[in-house]
Amino acid sequence: MAHNRFASPLLLPLLALLRAGLNVAARTPIRAVVRIQCWIALIFFLLLMPKGWASALSGLLGAGIAIAGGLLYFVALRKINEGDFSSTAILYLLFVAELAKLAGIAAALVVVLFFFRQAEWFLVVGGCLAAYSAYWFGLLIKN
Repeated sequence: MAHNRFASPLLLPLLALLRAGLNVAARTPIRAVVRIQCWIALIFFLLLMPKGWASALSGLLGAGIAIAGGLLYFVALRKINEGDFSSTAILYLLFVAELAKLAGIAAALVVVLFFFRQAEWFLVVGGCLAAYSAYWFGLLIKN
């Protein structure tokens, strides 16, 4: 097996969770929200292309952060669904999962903006908010 220089020990668990999130999203109605997020990210990217690659990739990076946070949340939903919990415990776990998702997105934004100085912060946050708005579109769209 070839060694991948980008696969650090810290990234492997995150990649496993993202892969699990993609598997959950592919088999459930959640895929509609993920699909809307991907379309919003693509449209945001294409709208920013005239400003240059740095701007377009900054927006796409922000949208990717929102999509990754959503996929991790969907993994948590899957674990809650598989367990045998009371209704009070389910409500508590959903609240904790949502807070963890938002904290993860905020932490990822801070890390990206701290380590990637060439990223345009306004477009990174704008891309994240644009992709995150897919949850509201998902509530408005029945199927």
